[in-house]
Amino acid sequence: MDPIPANPYSSLKIIFRKRKFILAAALLLAAVAALVTMPYFIAPVYKSETLLYPPSSNSSRNMISGASRFGSDKEIDEQIQIFKSSEVRDAVIRKYELVKHYEIDTTEKTWTYKLYKTYNENVAIDRTRYNSVSIAVCDIDPEMAAAIANDMVIFGDNVKNKIIKKNLFTAFEALTHQYELKVKEVDSIAGRINMISGEELFSRMPFEQKTDLERLKDQVAVREMMNRAKAKKDYALQEILFGFENRLNQLNDLQDSYSQAYIDYNSPVPESYVISRAQASYKKVAPLRTVLVLLTFFGSIVILSAWMVFYEKYIPVFKQLK
Repeated sequence: MDPIPANPYSSLKIIFRKRKFILAAALLLAAVAALVTMPYFIAPVYKSETLLYPPSSNSSRNMISGASRFGSDKEIDEQIQIFKSSEVRDAVIRKYELVKHYEIDTTEKTWTYKLYKTYNENVAIDRTRYNSVSIAVCDIDPEMAAAIANDMVIFGDNVKNKIIKKNLFTAFEALTHQYELKVKEVDSIAGRINMISGEELFSRMPFEQKTDLERLKDQVAVREMMNRAKAKKDYALQEILFGFENRLNQLNDLQDSYSQAYIDYNSPVPESYVISRAQASYKKVAPLRTVLVLLTFFGSIVILSAWMVFYEKYIPVFKQLK
């Protein structure tokens, strides 16, 4: 049997001949798509978004010097990771009872997986092109979507506050320990110098209780005593005095760090700079009913036309081959 010649006009004739059936079937399928996508069958989904910038730093000095700028790339990435953390996620799930809201069956072994999967599908956290952070929440309840987006900022700031305060407290404790050890060391050397010199060059008051004037007097006394020891060529005393002066300088540096750590620990952690709070939007984002109906209609025309051509031209050939 000779092969069937390729003739596109024959295919077009078949489609034209069956046009009424194809259009009727396409219209019927489009009507079904319109019916199925009604709110009664598929609940409409609404979207709310909040935009924010992370603060530049928790340090008081850094905030003063960089108050006019927002967080760096590193701080933006850190803020996004905090918003995506399980602690923020679980706080949202608890407050809004999302297990019940998402209709999760807790008797199933994989219920937590389904819960987190649904949550991740409905919550999107991303960096924008302007280096702000976007928190977008989709839900069938527009009011809840906006509330979740806004509360996530609060929950994220709480988590960040807890992390920073914990780190500051650890650093503050370490500095306190170093400072106390250095004070004892300075007081011990001062007593030793008094004993060697036979004079009360330094008061027996603990260093940490001395005023700034008394500490300045100590530094002057050390310098004068070093000059006298140098004139007498008392190298042993010079070495002790040099070590004492060095430890005094270390102690002053430690005290500055201690004071700054104390200020930072007792200062409130900067909150996120919210530039656009989420508001309830009653314009649905899914399902896109019009798009689905049009896709169903034109897709049906294409598929039915192809099927009619195949049925009219090739099915008889296959039957004859048998």
